[in-house]
Amino acid sequence: MKHFTKLAAAMTLPYALFLALIVLFCLALLPSPVKGEADSVCFLSVLKVSDSSHTQEENIVINDNGQWQSLWQTLFTNTSEKPPLPDIDFSRRTIIAVFQGEQATTGYQISIEEALETENALEVNVKAFSPGKRCVLLGKVTRPLHIVEIEKTQKEIVFHVKRRIRNCG
Repeated sequence: MKHFTKLAAAMTLPYALFLALIVLFCLALLPSPVKGEADSVCFLSVLKVSDSSHTQEENIVINDNGQWQSLWQTLFTNTSEKPPLPDIDFSRRTIIAVFQGEQATTGYQISIEEALETENALEVNVKAFSPGKRCVLLGKVTRPLHIVEIEKTQKEIVFHVKRRIRNCG
Protein backbone atom coordinates (compact mmCIF):
# COMPACT_ATOMS: atom_id res chain seq x y z
CA MET A 1 0.00 0.00 0.00
CA LYS A 2 2.94 2.31 0.76
CA HIS A 3 4.26 1.73 -2.77
CA PHE A 4 0.85 2.63 -4.24
CA THR A 5 0.76 5.94 -2.28
CA LYS A 6 4.23 6.90 -3.55
CA LEU A 7 3.16 6.02 -7.11
CA ALA A 8 -0.03 8.09 -6.78
CA ALA A 9 1.94 11.06 -5.43
CA ALA A 10 4.44 10.77 -8.26
CA MET A 11 1.62 10.65 -10.84
CA THR A 12 -0.10 13.75 -9.42
CA LEU A 13 2.46 16.29 -10.64
CA PRO A 14 2.61 15.03 -14.26
CA TYR A 15 -1.16 14.66 -14.29
CA ALA A 16 -1.62 18.22 -12.98
CA LEU A 17 0.80 19.55 -15.61
CA PHE A 18 -1.06 17.60 -18.29
CA LEU A 19 -4.41 19.08 -17.20
CA ALA A 20 -2.92 22.58 -17.07
CA LEU A 21 -1.62 22.18 -20.64
CA ILE A 22 -5.04 21.02 -21.85
CA VAL A 23 -6.72 24.03 -20.23
CA LEU A 24 -4.18 26.43 -21.77
CA PHE A 25 -4.61 24.80 -25.17
CA CYS A 26 -8.40 25.15 -24.97
CA LEU A 27 -8.12 28.80 -23.92
CA ALA A 28 -5.83 29.48 -26.89
CA LEU A 29 -8.51 28.17 -29.25
CA LEU A 30 -11.12 30.64 -28.01
CA PRO A 31 -11.63 33.63 -30.32
CA SER A 32 -9.95 36.74 -29.01
CA PRO A 33 -12.14 39.81 -28.58
CA VAL A 34 -11.43 42.77 -30.83
CA LYS A 35 -11.39 46.00 -28.84
CA GLY A 36 -14.23 44.81 -26.64
CA GLU A 37 -16.94 42.83 -28.28
CA ALA A 38 -17.32 43.12 -32.06
CA ASP A 39 -19.67 41.48 -34.53
CA SER A 40 -18.63 40.66 -38.06
CA VAL A 41 -20.54 42.63 -40.69
CA CYS A 42 -21.34 41.01 -44.03
CA PHE A 43 -20.51 43.02 -47.12
CA LEU A 44 -20.96 42.62 -50.87
CA SER A 45 -18.29 43.65 -53.35
CA VAL A 46 -19.64 46.17 -55.84
CA LEU A 47 -16.40 46.86 -57.73
CA LYS A 48 -12.75 45.89 -57.34
CA VAL A 49 -10.37 47.02 -60.08
CA SER A 50 -6.76 48.06 -60.48
CA ASP A 51 -7.52 51.03 -62.69
CA SER A 52 -10.01 53.87 -62.61
CA SER A 53 -9.95 57.64 -62.99
CA HIS A 54 -9.86 58.23 -59.21
CA THR A 55 -6.33 59.48 -58.48
CA GLN A 56 -6.46 60.22 -54.74
CA GLU A 57 -5.67 57.80 -51.92
CA GLU A 58 -8.71 57.99 -49.67
CA ASN A 59 -11.58 56.19 -47.99
CA ILE A 60 -15.15 57.25 -48.69
CA VAL A 61 -18.52 56.48 -47.07
CA ILE A 62 -21.59 57.10 -49.23
CA ASN A 63 -25.14 57.29 -47.89
CA ASP A 64 -27.08 58.91 -50.74
CA ASN A 65 -27.66 58.47 -54.43
CA GLY A 66 -26.24 61.88 -55.42
CA GLN A 67 -22.84 61.09 -53.91
CA TRP A 68 -22.97 57.61 -55.46
CA GLN A 69 -23.69 58.94 -58.97
CA SER A 70 -20.93 61.55 -58.64
CA LEU A 71 -18.36 58.96 -57.53
CA TRP A 72 -19.34 56.52 -60.29
CA GLN A 73 -19.01 59.28 -62.89
CA THR A 74 -15.54 60.15 -61.54
CA LEU A 75 -14.40 56.52 -61.62
CA PHE A 76 -14.95 56.24 -65.35
CA THR A 77 -14.11 59.75 -66.58
CA ASN A 78 -11.36 58.44 -68.88
CA THR A 79 -13.38 55.48 -70.15
CA SER A 80 -15.41 55.53 -73.33
CA GLU A 81 -17.72 52.73 -72.14
CA LYS A 82 -19.01 53.34 -68.65
CA PRO A 83 -20.59 50.36 -66.89
CA PRO A 84 -24.12 51.03 -65.67
CA LEU A 85 -24.43 52.52 -62.19
CA PRO A 86 -25.32 49.73 -59.73
CA ASP A 87 -28.70 50.38 -58.13
CA ILE A 88 -28.26 50.84 -54.37
CA ASP A 89 -31.18 51.37 -51.96
CA PHE A 90 -29.65 53.98 -49.65
CA SER A 91 -32.56 53.72 -47.23
CA ARG A 92 -31.20 50.24 -46.38
CA ARG A 93 -27.57 50.21 -47.58
CA THR A 94 -24.28 52.14 -47.16
CA ILE A 95 -21.38 52.17 -49.64
CA ILE A 96 -17.77 51.97 -48.44
CA ALA A 97 -15.00 52.72 -50.93
CA VAL A 98 -11.22 52.53 -50.49
CA PHE A 99 -8.76 53.94 -53.00
CA GLN A 100 -4.99 53.34 -53.15
CA GLY A 101 -4.29 56.42 -55.22
CA GLU A 102 -2.31 56.74 -58.41
CA GLN A 103 0.59 54.27 -58.69
CA ALA A 104 3.37 54.39 -61.32
CA THR A 105 3.29 50.64 -62.12
CA THR A 106 1.19 47.52 -61.95
CA GLY A 107 1.41 45.26 -58.90
CA TYR A 108 -0.65 47.34 -56.46
CA GLN A 109 -3.91 46.15 -54.92
CA ILE A 110 -6.28 47.30 -52.19
CA SER A 111 -8.87 45.13 -50.50
CA ILE A 112 -11.50 45.48 -47.79
CA GLU A 113 -10.81 42.37 -45.72
CA GLU A 114 -13.25 42.67 -42.83
CA ALA A 115 -15.87 44.91 -41.25
CA LEU A 116 -16.54 44.69 -37.50
CA GLU A 117 -19.31 46.45 -35.62
CA THR A 118 -18.43 47.58 -32.12
CA GLU A 119 -20.62 49.43 -29.65
CA ASN A 120 -19.55 52.84 -30.99
CA ALA A 121 -18.26 52.35 -34.53
CA LEU A 122 -17.91 50.19 -37.60
CA GLU A 123 -14.26 49.17 -37.98
CA VAL A 124 -13.16 48.44 -41.56
CA ASN A 125 -9.91 46.50 -41.99
CA VAL A 126 -8.17 47.16 -45.28
CA LYS A 127 -5.01 45.68 -46.82
CA ALA A 128 -3.03 47.74 -49.32
CA PHE A 129 -0.45 45.71 -51.23
CA SER A 130 2.64 47.08 -52.98
CA PRO A 131 4.90 45.03 -55.26
CA GLY A 132 8.18 43.64 -53.90
CA LYS A 133 11.58 44.00 -55.56
CA ARG A 134 11.36 40.70 -57.46
CA CYS A 135 7.96 41.39 -59.03
CA VAL A 136 7.76 41.82 -62.80
CA LEU A 137 5.93 45.09 -63.36
CA LEU A 138 4.56 47.02 -66.28
CA GLY A 139 5.20 50.76 -66.49
CA LYS A 140 1.47 51.46 -66.57
CA VAL A 141 -0.24 53.88 -64.20
CA THR A 142 -2.79 52.12 -61.99
CA ARG A 143 -5.36 53.39 -59.49
CA PRO A 144 -6.59 50.42 -57.40
CA LEU A 145 -9.93 50.56 -55.60
CA HIS A 146 -12.42 48.37 -53.78
CA ILE A 147 -16.07 49.31 -53.24
CA VAL A 148 -18.46 47.33 -51.04
CA GLU A 149 -21.99 47.73 -49.76
CA ILE A 150 -23.16 46.98 -46.24
CA GLU A 151 -26.40 47.28 -44.29
CA LYS A 152 -27.24 50.90 -43.51
CA THR A 153 -25.32 52.27 -40.56
CA GLN A 154 -25.31 55.59 -38.77
CA LYS A 155 -22.21 54.65 -36.77
CA GLU A 156 -18.86 56.28 -37.34
CA ILE A 157 -16.81 54.24 -39.82
CA VAL A 158 -13.16 53.86 -38.85
CA PHE A 159 -10.65 52.58 -41.39
CA HIS A 160 -7.56 50.57 -40.42
CA VAL A 161 -5.23 50.23 -43.41
CA LYS A 162 -2.40 47.71 -43.20
CA ARG A 163 0.26 48.17 -45.84
CA ARG A 164 1.95 45.02 -47.09
CA ILE A 165 4.64 44.24 -49.65
CA ARG A 166 3.80 41.32 -51.89
CA ASN A 167 6.93 39.37 -52.72
CA CYS A 168 6.85 37.72 -56.12
CA GLY A 169 8.61 34.60 -57.34
